[in-house]
Formats: sequence, structure tokens, C-alpha cells
Amino acid sequence: MLNCVQSIVVVDDGSNLSDHLPVSMSCELTPTMVSFNTSASALPEHAVHSYCLRWDKADVLSYFNRSYDLLSNIDVTCLDNGPAGIKYCYQAIVTSLHMAASNTVPYKRQSYYKFWWDSELDKLKEMSMDAHTIWKQAGKPKYGPIYEAKRISHANYKLAVKRKKRVQPRHIYE
Repeated sequence: MLNCVQSIVVVDDGSNLSDHLPVSMSCELTPTMVSFNTSASALPEHAVHSYCLRWDKADVLSYFNRSYDLLSNIDVTCLDNGPAGIKYCYQAIVTSLHMAASNTVPYKRQSYYKFWWDSELDKLKEMSMDAHTIWKQAGKPKYGPIYEAKRISHANYKLAVKRKKRVQPRHIYE
């Protein structure tokens, strides 16, 4: 699988409050001659938009094996058919990944998480991300007004998130 990797990019956009940065990877798959069913009915009900996958509780090795099996069955020769072929491959990849996750990753209703989120947090998050972008464009200075603006907007955002979590009552039996 290493031979198919075209690029790996660390995503640093300021929206992530964690110390860990997400990674994006592009791969070029080798063609196989097996067709793949991409119908929406192939997905279990819980794999559609109303649930969140719990990757922190997932059996990642099982997910890797299941996604490998499903992705290796996609007929990528259809890419030669222009936009329709690209759409087919895209749908097949997305369906495969959803199916692999639905078989191996626990899930919870979306309303179970971030029940306290509101428009104030949206605004603070956007301000923090904008300040982060300006800070990055300025060469990531360690001090000065640009650094202070980034630090303060990030701290305000984190503090507001903590405050909202603490104030809102949690409804476990929703």
C-alpha cells in the first residue's frame, strides 16, 4: 500500500484545539476488475448522518482490514469514463469507508456530544481560526501583537467552551 501514497499533508488550520494535528493522505489505487455496489441502501441506518463514530473506542486494526477488503474490490478502471467514472469511484470509496466503519467502529447519536454548543462558540471559534491564520501567514512569531492576538483569541475560545460545558445541564437520556 505504501507504493500508492502520492502525498501526505499535516492540516494546521487553527480549528483544532488539540495538541495533535490531523493528517491528510492522497493515494493512487491500482485498478482491479471487480465491480462494486454503491447504492445508498448498502449502508446501515446508523451510518447515515445522525450518529457520530467513536474512533477513540474503535478496533482500528479491524477497520483497516475491513476497509482494505472493501476498497480493493473497487473497479477503478471506470475513471477512464470521465466525470461519471469519477463520481462512481468517489461513491464506491465513500460507501466502502462507511461500511467498514459501521462494522468496526462504535457510534453514538450526534446530540450526545456538544449539546452545549451555540452561536457564541461559533463566532469565537471563527475568530480564533482567523487569528491563527494571520499568525501562520506572519511566520508564526513567538511574541508581539500578532502572537498576542492569536493567543488571546484562542484562550477566549477555550475558556468559553469550558464555561458552556460546565453551565449547561447534561441530558443523558435524550
